[in-house]
Amino acid sequence: MPVPRLLCLWCSSDGTPCDRCGEDEQAPMVTPPAVHELALDLSNLTGIWADVYARQDALYAKHQRKARTAWRKATAGLDLAALIAAFRRQALMIDGAPAPGTDHESPQAAKHHKAELRNLARSMAAGFLMGVNDQPDYAGLLAAVTAALTAGTGEGTAAALAVSAAGAGYTGFAWQKAARDGRQEPDPGTVTRWAAKVIAGAVGDLARTLAAGAVAGASADAMQAAASAVLAKGRAVTAFLGHAMHSAVSAAMAAAYAALGGIELLDWISAGDGRVCAVCVGYEENSPYTPQDYPDTPHIGCRCCPGPSGGLTLPLGAFAAYMITGAA
Repeated sequence: MPVPRLLCLWCSSDGTPCDRCGEDEQAPMVTPPAVHELALDLSNLTGIWADVYARQDALYAKHQRKARTAWRKATAGLDLAALIAAFRRQALMIDGAPAPGTDHESPQAAKHHKAELRNLARSMAAGFLMGVNDQPDYAGLLAAVTAALTAGTGEGTAAALAVSAAGAGYTGFAWQKAARDGRQEPDPGTVTRWAAKVIAGAVGDLARTLAAGAVAGASADAMQAAASAVLAKGRAVTAFLGHAMHSAVSAAMAAAYAALGGIELLDWISAGDGRVCAVCVGYEENSPYTPQDYPDTPHIGCRCCPGPSGGLTLPLGAFAAYMITGAA
């Protein structure tokens, strides 16, 4: 059964294509590849893998909520009304009418004017959100990203230990202790890069909202309400923080297998369903990798993870301190 391709970073979450993908183009459909034998079936997880993914989902959601709160505080001091007024002036808008040219009788002319309007919206949204860095509460956003990545490294280390323990026939794993012990705080550069991705994603969301309001001939009040709602929702925060955390989890799992067990080859394990993208299928088919060459998490929403090639597990000494009960 065909499924839609993954959205680009600029397309809206409802599937509407951005200007990069073409205003009037529909997202192409692709036929999912056959599931690789290493794949997990996320729709039917049992045992330790059900625990791994349930814990990750809960952890991501917790930190995404905190980051969205930090984002709202960081953007609260920005003058959105001034942005809307300046954009309307630049777009030559008057009350009750769409931006000039966007309703031109010539489809080609209208398309050209809309493209120019989107470029203007993106430029002004980018300039506006550059101001986030200077806001007093920007430090709170960086702290939220730091906490999320720190938790991700702990969770990834714990997952590698728990999977190995279960593979060796042990039950009863002290997840919380293992996750606490495995935490490592990211370097400031990593935190700043992920925050920059959040801001870039928010620029796209805000720009689309400005352009849509101009094309529709919305009033200044309506445009401000729509832009305010988009910023408050924090779609980019949710998307990119999830990407950041899954990257941290996967990297920590790979590092744990190498450091705690000397495992030299890792497989890329996909989610095992029709939603696996072509990039991840390629990574899976090209397995195994050395821990140093294991690929980074390639996109938002990735659910893949590393696993030791050949069915190896970490030795008992690596996870013995976290066992609550003995071997089954």
